[in-house]
Amino acid sequence: MNPGTTPDPLAQLRGLHPPPDPSAWPLAPGWWLLALLVLLAGLGLIWLIRWWRRPTARRLALRELQRLQNCRQHDDFHDQLAAWWRRCAMARDGQQVAGLTGDRWKQQLQQAAPEVDISSVHRDLFEARYEPQPGTQTDARQLLEISRRWAREALR
Repeated sequence: MNPGTTPDPLAQLRGLHPPPDPSAWPLAPGWWLLALLVLLAGLGLIWLIRWWRRPTARRLALRELQRLQNCRQHDDFHDQLAAWWRRCAMARDGQQVAGLTGDRWKQQLQQAAPEVDISSVHRDLFEARYEPQPGTQTDARQLLEISRRWAREALR
């Protein structure tokens, strides 16, 4: 064997075949999870914005009570506050409270917010409102405060 005639072993090697370029598809599971989290966060934000913009009975009741507080010196303050209580109870319990009067009405209101004592409200608005002397400013402030606490508790 002649060294000049021996085939070169390196010449017999073929060239390297590089692997295909990495592709972005299919995405790794972490990217799918991130996309799902972003989608859920977006949907949650949309739901939260819609929920916040929806006027709830509680917010509307407290807003109306604030308006009544500015009108507490008017002659029809007690009538307006009594109508406010009726509207709030109907927003909470529907038509089943529409025809209630007397002790059944008081019990329904008390059951809606057991922590709030509404006996003075019931006496001043629903029993003594037809008396010639309606009530004083102090009574109006107390009535409004009890009404505010009741609305916060009952209209959750």
